Amino acid sequence: MSANSRFETWSDAARKGANLAVGCSGCDRRAVIDGKWLDRKFFVHRWDNRMAMLSQRIRCGRCGARPDLVRVTHQRPTLVLPPQDEAEWRKLVARLRR
Repeated sequence: MSANSRFETWSDAARKGANLAVGCSGCDRRAVIDGKWLDRKFFVHRWDNRMAMLSQRIRCGRCGARPDLVRVTHQRPTLVLPPQDEAEWRKLVARLRR
């Protein structure tokens, strides 16, 4: 990925193997979220996945603040979030369809 790459949606970035680096302004927590996991989460919930809208759906797990840093990165994910396996994803989809 070149330094000048711009992505309109998170799906575009995830297809290129990118992850999301986020940083909290409330408690100074920093993390890298898996891009494919995030793309699937937005798809399952039918959330708007435009890059400008990402920070409206993400909150710090420690203090609940919105992130002050949201950027595309190729660093390895540091944060493991559920669901992780296919069975858990199916349960989530079934619950959302009720």
